[in-house]
Amino acid sequence: MKKTIVICMLLLNFSLLNAFDDKREGLLIGLGLGLGSQGMELSDGTNSVSEEYSTIATSFKIGYGFSENFTLYYASYVNWYDLEFYSNNGGTFNESMVSGVAGVGATYFFSENDSFYVSGVIGLGTMAAVDYRWYEIGKGGFISLGYEWKNRFSIEAVLQMQTELTSDINSNLKLKTLSQQLILQYSWY
Repeated sequence: MKKTIVICMLLLNFSLLNAFDDKREGLLIGLGLGLGSQGMELSDGTNSVSEEYSTIATSFKIGYGFSENFTLYYASYVNWYDLEFYSNNGGTFNESMVSGVAGVGATYFFSENDSFYVSGVIGLGTMAAVDYRWYEIGKGGFISLGYEWKNRFSIEAVLQMQTELTSDINSNLKLKTLSQQLILQYSWY
């Protein structure tokens, strides 16, 4: 039994060595960091309030490249920012917030080498307070346009939308967000 486990581990290690061969075909992992802005509209059906925030943007992808021009993956693109709340006693306090989209995505590269590309993701939209146990879940997605060079680095402009976010505290409140991100990414192919 131990020999079988050792042989399987060695085969797995050898296959992973070939996984990152600078070709878009096969396993892919990507990480990104950038800046963004997020607009929010909170509505109770009668009244609505709109706000806009500057954000730090992060991205994560893991998936598979079917060719040098097409990849399919799970992606998570998240905005990080501080939100100012007003307390009942008239004071204010800041809360660290996260808001993003996670789901199934695809990218089409227009060329096999340094290339422009288009991407899209459809999945869940979420928003949560980091320190306070409050969250909202709904539908989400994004489209993006980017440029990749040296089959590793890319810069991507993202337009992300979340709709029908429903609060776990008050289901009558509905939240919509629209954010723009500019992200520098590094990908392992």
